Amino acid sequence: MPESKNIDKALTDHPSANQGASSVLHLFGDLEQGLLEGTGVEGAADLASGIIRAGLIVRGAAEQQSVQDLADPLRAQWVLPELHSIFREALLRNFHELAIEFVWLLRKVRWILPANLLTEFMFHLARELEFAAELVPVLGPRGKALAAGWQEFAFYHEVRWAQPLSFRGKEQRKWAFRLWRLSEPGAAFQFAWTRIGKLSQADRGHIFESLLLKVGVEDWNAISGSGGGSQGLQQQFWARAACMHDPEYGEEAKGRFLQCAGSGDWSSFRFMADSGKPYRWKLERVVQTVLPSWFDDEPTAQAYFDWIHQNEFFREFLTSLQPFGKARVRAWYFKWLLYNGHLSGRFPTDLVTQGMPFAEITPCFEQWLDHCGEEIDLEAFLRATAHPQHFWSDGVCRRIIVLNESGVVHHNFDLEAFWERLPFKINPASPLVDDIPEDCRQPMGRILQFDSVIRARRRMRAILPLKN
Repeated sequence: MPESKNIDKALTDHPSANQGASSVLHLFGDLEQGLLEGTGVEGAADLASGIIRAGLIVRGAAEQQSVQDLADPLRAQWVLPELHSIFREALLRNFHELAIEFVWLLRKVRWILPANLLTEFMFHLARELEFAAELVPVLGPRGKALAAGWQEFAFYHEVRWAQPLSFRGKEQRKWAFRLWRLSEPGAAFQFAWTRIGKLSQADRGHIFESLLLKVGVEDWNAISGSGGGSQGLQQQFWARAACMHDPEYGEEAKGRFLQCAGSGDWSSFRFMADSGKPYRWKLERVVQTVLPSWFDDEPTAQAYFDWIHQNEFFREFLTSLQPFGKARVRAWYFKWLLYNGHLSGRFPTDLVTQGMPFAEITPCFEQWLDHCGEEIDLEAFLRATAHPQHFWSDGVCRRIIVLNESGVVHHNFDLEAFWERLPFKINPASPLVDDIPEDCRQPMGRILQFDSVIRARRRMRAILPLKN
């Protein structure tokens, strides 16, 4: 990594030294000027937020000085001053794509966040827990010290994950347990399995949803003789684990499921307990537990789609898909939704595309644009493509730009949201970048503009030893 520079010294010096405190202020660009000259009503909120972040860094500097055994490792966290301003403005304006992309690139080469960006990332992304969870592997020694010492960053602290119910917010409890599940799957599983009856209904649902996202062999070994437990969620988890790790149970359940497909009576299918008796679940829970891998061909899957929509079980079906991003049934379902007219702003299109890899989602997006043309529901399309991991191919970008020439599209939708996302979604190395029309190069702020975002993304790749 690059060697530490003066900014890193400012972050680790004790704030009682005037030079150290001044250096902290300089990290935030216009912070000093705003304090001296004023900002007006519009800029007051941003200035206050900047003061809070500066204070957090000063607290970190003071704490690091008092803990000598952390001082040297903390100094080793590298800095990247040249990209500080654009990242800060992107986070302030809720364009998280730039930050998340950088985090993924760092994880790819096993580097950690630069010291001058660390507090910015932790501060802003803590409000979006799905994104905050992405930061954990790249926090480095300083980030872990912040998480351990300050309540503001407690969500990032590994020790706290083992006490998920200590968090106040429901979403915090859910994501803390999910992180604990990823770091210590066995301990997290035992916590959930033994306490299920003592949890509130909301916590019970969130925690078992997190369990279902990753069913491992160790989990199955721990519960294989339990017969499924007494609670409905315990039974559901046991049945899904058995389908995945007990070949005999899984093949038998799949066979009965496909028999129901042959008769057209999906509602007669039930999962079996270890005793051989059927579980008396509501159909919604059955739909949530069915494995996507059971669909061997597209016609069978389409018949199932017909049934779940007739009975309005599509949300439960989408829940069953969440752990299986690469399941081919997702693409079949997308096509079925497209040709049956369900891809509208009233449908949760983001849940359909969530987790799909680039190679599978790109043909779906192109097919959608080609099939609907200027009649496409762009609100639904934007929601489906908004995941930070969903970048747009040149083909997708060209099709969106063509829509800009349609009077029908402009009458129904404001394309500004697409032009704001375009620099974050387009391949920064693509020759198409130079051919983007001027009216599609939408500025997003003083620093955050089409060309500056492209330069920043190219710079991110240039400083990391990435391999194709």
